[in-house]
Amino acid sequence: MRLSAAQQALAAAEGAANQQSVFIVPISVPSLPTETTKPERLFDIIAFTFIAALVYAVAFLMWSNVRDHRKA
Repeated sequence: MRLSAAQQALAAAEGAANQQSVFIVPISVPSLPTETTKPERLFDIIAFTFIAALVYAVAFLMWSNVRDHRKA
């Protein structure tokens, strides 16, 4: 008895949901890019690594210079 009541409630809920469903109609097809400019990840990674190494080298040399002047 409970099973048949639950099945009837499910059928009623599905009927109500089908009446309330919203349909999306496409207006136009979006245009796709013909040539990509990004991502240039490899170039970005190499540039970032080079700049980080350059900053590290300058900081290391400045710190070495400060240490040498403290000793003198």
